[in-house]
Amino acid sequence: MVGSMNLKTLLRLALSAVIASATLTQPTIAKAGAQEEVLHSFTGGNDGSIPVGGLTFDSSGNLYGTAMNGGGGTCPGSCGTVFELSPDGSGMWTETVLYVFKGVADGGFPNSGLVFDSSGNLYGTTSEGGDARYCSSYAVPGCGVVFELARTGTRQWTEKILYSFRESDGAVPDAGLVFDTAGHLYGSTFLGGLAHCPIFGTCGVVFELTPTTAGPWSETVLHRFTGGVDGASPNATPVLDAAGNLYGTAELGGRYNGGVVFELTPVSRDSRDEWRETVLHSFTGGKDGASPGAGVISDAEGNLYGTAGSGGSQVCHGGCGVVFELSPRGNSLWEEKVLHTFTGGKDGAAPVGSPILDPAGNLDATASSGGSQLCNGGCGVVFRLTRTSSGVWKETVLHTFAGKDGAYPESSPSLTLDRVGNVYGTTIYGGNLNDCQSYYYPGCGVVFEITP
Repeated sequence: MVGSMNLKTLLRLALSAVIASATLTQPTIAKAGAQEEVLHSFTGGNDGSIPVGGLTFDSSGNLYGTAMNGGGGTCPGSCGTVFELSPDGSGMWTETVLYVFKGVADGGFPNSGLVFDSSGNLYGTTSEGGDARYCSSYAVPGCGVVFELARTGTRQWTEKILYSFRESDGAVPDAGLVFDTAGHLYGSTFLGGLAHCPIFGTCGVVFELTPTTAGPWSETVLHRFTGGVDGASPNATPVLDAAGNLYGTAELGGRYNGGVVFELTPVSRDSRDEWRETVLHSFTGGKDGASPGAGVISDAEGNLYGTAGSGGSQVCHGGCGVVFELSPRGNSLWEEKVLHTFTGGKDGAAPVGSPILDPAGNLDATASSGGSQLCNGGCGVVFRLTRTSSGVWKETVLHTFAGKDGAYPESSPSLTLDRVGNVYGTTIYGGNLNDCQSYYYPGCGVVFEITP
């Protein structure tokens, strides 16, 4: 962990420098009539900055999310916030800060989105902070926490730490969480688990948290990555299927060290402590992609969709990234199909967030770089992939960021859909360019809405 920068940001910074100096082949892209509106531009003060986590709606149409920095506390750049955006009915949105992390026992640097339980409480992770006896070499002591925010009054929320990681059982939980039907939480940590990995030292875990009658929740490590063919450094929220199996990605490791897509299956339904990993695809770093930093989603037929931040077209050093589909072929075999290969030009580059499926079966997502060259390496784009009658997927760029309207969309899931088909997301920089001047690009980030 390097200060408050996660691996996705580091990869994007490196890629941006390469894209900026490359000679780019511009693809033919269908134009869209989509309109973007900035709902909130962060200032870097009490409201937060670098909103790298995804957004979540409540039943009333309010949006909830996290900002990795800002707010306050003892962290470099401050420790981050949890925020709510509420529409006022006239097209304006009001931000309310629900919680400011202090960077000590309560956690610091929330990098992921939030999930609701049936009672309306919010759950999330911070990548650092927690028990200061562990991970003392990080920017903030502590290996990260899983937290709950419970509403205690009108716009009043109280934080409770459900679990504080200890490195042997995980560290740096950069990804979000998912509930099962029994109320257990599942997630992954980018580091920890104690297996030796050559790049970051430890390889990460997938974990389950089970509520107890009082106090912290009980953690079970479902898989410790070894950095070999099973992968390393999971950086995405796992997905549960109806049978209780987990699907996810590991950004590194695998047969070709390009990362993997994996499935975790309980060995015995009577013993949830024993899980078996199956690697569904090991990325080669070539045309099939590499560095899947975001999770996968599934359709009704059981196909999986995701993005890989590198690989694909070699116009960018290491590749500009791809959107892929994995389809089951029986006997534990899966087939990968590349739906779109980014060129680093107008179509974007380095997709680091998972896509969403809209009701029409289109895939919507963001690419963190490419597009407008007003930013170093491009400010990023929002795009849609539509399956044609011939089975080929066609990209439409819904919006190209230009800095003031946002720059570098990196959240995962990359977008959130409302009931009428509008999409919402965040960019980690851009917005009011007078704020956050010390960061890689001016502006503290924005929350945006796109009407297709």
